Amino acid sequence: MPIEEQRNPSSPGPDGEGVRVIRVIRPGGYRRWIVIAAVVAVSLIVKIVFFSQLPVMPADSVSRSGTAVVKPEETESAASRPLAELSKLPRGMRRSAPLPAAEPAADVQEPISTDPNDLATYVRPGDPEPTMGEVIAALNDAGSHSGLGAFNPPGTSPPMDGLGVPEDFPLPEGYVRHHQVTDQGEPIEAILMFSPDFDFYDEEGRPVLIPENRVVPPELVPPGIPVHVVTVPKP
Repeated sequence: MPIEEQRNPSSPGPDGEGVRVIRVIRPGGYRRWIVIAAVVAVSLIVKIVFFSQLPVMPADSVSRSGTAVVKPEETESAASRPLAELSKLPRGMRRSAPLPAAEPAADVQEPISTDPNDLATYVRPGDPEPTMGEVIAALNDAGSHSGLGAFNPPGTSPPMDGLGVPEDFPLPEGYVRHHQVTDQGEPIEAILMFSPDFDFYDEEGRPVLIPENRVVPPELVPPGIPVHVVTVPKP
């Protein structure tokens, strides 16, 4: 690279030994310093703009170690915050709304008993106490017509007075025991009735007139059957 020599008019002339002082100026030296100063200025401007856009956190939210401390109120569910407020959170602190909790499956209770003669088959714990009519209707619907199922539901057929026969006494053909209950569900002693599946005739072969309610009156009781009067208790 050629070196430009400039003579300084004020420089002294040759000394006594004939030496002249000459200042050498290298081209481009001052340009390099201008470029360095410009780079430093641009870096400062960029840093100022960047830090001016960061959110200002209160002093008490920063620990001594310099890490951010999240306050309890900042941990509340994002679902309780408005969308506009969530959009203002700094990057890294946004959270999506939690998914709704799945509803627990309804408990399916299995019947306690499968015996049609067991009341637990029709009544579950916690259900209201059934009436006698509901119990009898449930037994009849299940095909059970013995025990409680042999009774008429309360109110459907008023109980009747009649003649009772001891339970251990065998009845002749054509006669049955009719079980009854009061409207309050109290059982009444069975009374003697004519069977609906049997026809009765007198000694001469003539049909015997059977009462409409089929209750056996004292005069039509077969000989040898011990009977006693059964009266429906008053409510």
